[in-house]
Amino acid sequence: MKQQFLEVGKITNVHGLMGEVRVQPWADSPDFLCQFKTLYVDKTHWPIQVERARVHKNMVILKLQGVTDVNSALAMRNAVLYIDRKDVQLPEGSFFLADLMGMEVRDAVSGAVLGIEKHMDIFGVGLLGITTAFALACAALCWTILNDSSNIMTDRADIVLGDFSGMTQDEVNASEQVASGQVVVNWEEEYNNDYAAGHVYKQSPVAGRTVREGQSVTLTVSLGIHYVTVPDLTNYVQADGEQQLKDLGVSVLVTQAVDESVAAGSIIRTDPAAGSQVAAGTTVVIYVSRPQVATTTKVPSLIGMSVEDARTLLVQRKLGLGSQTEQYSDQPVGSIISQNPGEGASAKLNTRVSVVVSAGPEPAPEPEAPSESTASSDGSGGWLGGLFGGSSSSSESTGASSSSSTGGGGLSDWWTSWLG
Repeated sequence: MKQQFLEVGKITNVHGLMGEVRVQPWADSPDFLCQFKTLYVDKTHWPIQVERARVHKNMVILKLQGVTDVNSALAMRNAVLYIDRKDVQLPEGSFFLADLMGMEVRDAVSGAVLGIEKHMDIFGVGLLGITTAFALACAALCWTILNDSSNIMTDRADIVLGDFSGMTQDEVNASEQVASGQVVVNWEEEYNNDYAAGHVYKQSPVAGRTVREGQSVTLTVSLGIHYVTVPDLTNYVQADGEQQLKDLGVSVLVTQAVDESVAAGSIIRTDPAAGSQVAAGTTVVIYVSRPQVATTTKVPSLIGMSVEDARTLLVQRKLGLGSQTEQYSDQPVGSIISQNPGEGASAKLNTRVSVVVSAGPEPAPEPEAPSESTASSDGSGGWLGGLFGGSSSSSESTGASSSSSTGGGGLSDWWTSWLG
């Protein structure tokens, strides 16, 4: 029974940074692989759509649906690709190698049966649209190689693999080991910032290994620095903008800035600016809009409030209560009668507002204490002088008359009056 799914090639590596893969074709021409819109992956044969395909130095470069970046492309490495037999119409006289398995192999000259074809190892056991004559010749060669005790493979000498790093492709092809056929080169290409375009920067197996003549060696040639264009991400949501840049192979650094014209969480600009050419791996800074943070506030009125109420209000306004002094006033005791800064003033956050608190009305002044008097009424000597005599005066004015007396009087006058 013929196989429905036939091997067509193997994914060997990624190509670039946009999710393309490199495929080693198992067919008589790489162009054969480029005609298919659907391929099937590994033995599970799950289908995958081909977005585009091209031939590049005997390799096929594929862009597969859903493979969008380097990481997803790397996950496909070493996967074997298949085609569905019904998708192919071979020219008359052409066959798939898989269909030749189990057929007799005959000598083309004598017609003698050489054996039954049980194994093929020409570009894999996949498929190949080939003519009948070429198919039989290949089958005969395979049988000879696999069964003849004089197999030429056993006669190959050991060689020490040379170092091809830093060489151009022309220099590699002109080297003794490659030019003489001792080494067969499989070429791969990748972007590399450290090696100039066209120069080998990776080799497998590595130089110095002892291998048999005819050994395949994979040489990866630098495509040089991969430059990308920074897209215009203005007003993009941060996550979407970051993903676009990462898909281009650049690193992303996020910083925040204030721009009232751009919604919070959206991108204001990039550095380098949109349209700039940068090397893959370069860091691009994206500036993301954030809400403006106030650094000042208006001082509220504290007049008539208690100190505790004023403190609470100031904290709510991101201010603080400063010094407190008391002053007599006709306002209730404990109420604020003035403040500094005043109501409506613009102040930096955490500014302290000083207040003057009413101590109530000023109390009335206390009465003064009476002063001591050392002299009494008119005259000299007081009552004691009057008792023993002294001077006294009196005046009466009745009309134009007046009288006065001086001297005597007192106790002596009283005594005289009593005796007489």
